[in-house]
Formats: sequence, C-alpha cells, structure tokens
Amino acid sequence: TAAPALAASIADLAICSGLRGTCGDLSCVPPDPVTAQVMKTSRFMAKGMGILQFGCPHHNGLGKARLTIYETFMANPASIFAASRQPLTLALLVLPQSSILEVASTLDPLRSANRHLGSEVYRWRVVSPDGGPVPLTCGIELPSNGPLTAAEGADALIVIAGFQQWQGATPALIRELSRMAPRFAAMGGIDAGSWVLARAGLLNGHKATVHWEDLEDLAAAHPAVDVQPDRFVIDRTRFTAGGAAPAADLMLHLIRSRHGPALALQVAASFITTARDGHEP
Repeated sequence: TAAPALAASIADLAICSGLRGTCGDLSCVPPDPVTAQVMKTSRFMAKGMGILQFGCPHHNGLGKARLTIYETFMANPASIFAASRQPLTLALLVLPQSSILEVASTLDPLRSANRHLGSEVYRWRVVSPDGGPVPLTCGIELPSNGPLTAAEGADALIVIAGFQQWQGATPALIRELSRMAPRFAAMGGIDAGSWVLARAGLLNGHKATVHWEDLEDLAAAHPAVDVQPDRFVIDRTRFTAGGAAPAADLMLHLIRSRHGPALALQVAASFITTARDGHEP
C-alpha cells in the first residue's frame, strides 16, 4: 500500500538525480589531555559526515519530504529507544574481568527510574559465559542467573566486557551469541563488549564505538564496522558505549526516549550528575 508507493517515488527521484557523498568535518575532541596526546595523529580526530542528497527540478522539493516519510516508515518500529510505557527487559552478558562501574552504570539508572515511576518498568537479568558468578576487576564476584541461554525472552541483550575479553568470549560463546542474536529486538555493547559483538559479526554495517584506547584497533580488525569516536552510538538495533560513564549517559538517553526528559532529569539528579550527549567528548 503506502510502502510501495513511497518506494516508487524514491526510486523515481533517485533516477532523476541521486548522489550519496560526504561533506564537512566532524572534529573529535578526546576526553582528556592524555587522550589527546595518544590520539593526536589518529584518523578519528576528524570524521566525514555522510549525507544523502537528492535534487530534481521536476519534484519541486517533494523528494526530500517523500524521503523523510519513507525513512520514518521503514524505521524499526520495535526500537527500544522509542517512546513506550511497556515494561522493558534487558539481559546483561557480563564477561570475567569486567568493571563493576560498567555494570552499575548500566543497571542503577534503571533501578532509579523504577523508583521514581513507582513500578518495575525496567527489568533485568545477569547472565555469564559459564552460568556462574562473574569475577570482576575489583575482586568482587557478580552473581548471575545462568548462561547465555537464560537471556532468552529479554527485549535486548547488552554485552559488558573489559580486560581480556578474548578469554571470556570463547569461540563457542561467539557462535552462541550469533545464533541467539535474532531473538532480541536490540543488542548492545559496553566497553570491550563492542569487540565481542564485532567478533560475532553483529556490528557489520553498523556504526559503533568502543573504549577510546581501542578505536583504531577495532576499526582495523573489523573494517565492516563503522567505528565512531563517540561516547555512545545508537544505530538501528545496535547500541554501544565506550565505558562506564558513557554507559550511564546511554541509559539516561534510553529513559528519556521511553519516558520523557523529566524522568531522565530526576534519575540524573539522583546521582548528582547530568546526562551527556553521545557525540560529546
């Protein structure tokens, strides 16, 4: 019905005059002077912004409107970052030697949101590679609800990893992650969790980020991933954050997207912090 008609309009417009290109420079300011020194020769210091351009005198500007409507129509309606009052269940796959800060930055904003809402709108479960407790970098063991298969039924899966992710994310776990991926509406990675998703081929064709120390290494190892030097990145059904603080910003963005800015501000105030945009350094 509407989709074929819109598709035909877009095809007609593209045939008339279509061009995909780049323009401008998007500067990336590293998070601190040390980072600036490390990354001063990095190709991530300036990043071209891809744009889609259409122009045709026979369409009198309707092409852009049609394109916008078509893109909106074709957007994933099940996005977890869309306004919704429905409960959201997240499963966290936490790998050994992850940071407790990254776990807390992911879960505590959701807990606070539930407190302010007065109901359990955000739900979660923790899973691990072997189904047992996960040793974290601080020496504490994080209890889990079981192996990766225990994540089934969640709306989204978030992989949290840090040091030595290649040891915790065994080839068997990578295969299982790839197998289960279609069962989730969205998948995310925190810190080295982006590496795990990339190894499973789950970030191919997507924009993603990782801890700033790994930006170039991830891009070199996985050229099919469009690595961005951002705090967090959301690209369709994939979302990634560069570390603990960006993970909190990402969760605040999730809360704001689903329940509005007032709740996100309340949650941020609970932790005496403010939310930062994904593109901020």
